[in-house]
Amino acid sequence: RMERLGRHLGREVLDQWSPELRAVLRTIIFWNTTWKNRPTPGMELQNIRLIGTGRWVRGAGSAAYRMLTLQQRKGLGLLLILVPWLVERVKGFMSDWQWYAFGRRSLRGIAYTTVDRMEQLWE
Repeated sequence: RMERLGRHLGREVLDQWSPELRAVLRTIIFWNTTWKNRPTPGMELQNIRLIGTGRWVRGAGSAAYRMLTLQQRKGLGLLLILVPWLVERVKGFMSDWQWYAFGRRSLRGIAYTTVDRMEQLWE
């Protein structure tokens, strides 16, 4: 889908703004599912719900569960939207300044490797 969008906007614009576009897509999915205490499509298929420490509600069937509190939803939103965006932006900055060229034993090389591994965790 990003490739189709790239044809309309231009490859340079898509490359420049892709972290923000991904964050917007994550925000839309998060808002329509987790924020409203609904399961994501994958969770729905597996019959899984996020359980928090909020009030008790009745789910599908007769199972009762606790909803996520507002603080839990905010924290999960930061973890699922802001952290991946930040890691992508920091890695882009490091790549532009060629931090990977300093070698693995230098401080910049270690930082670049760490950010690269963090990005792999989110994918």
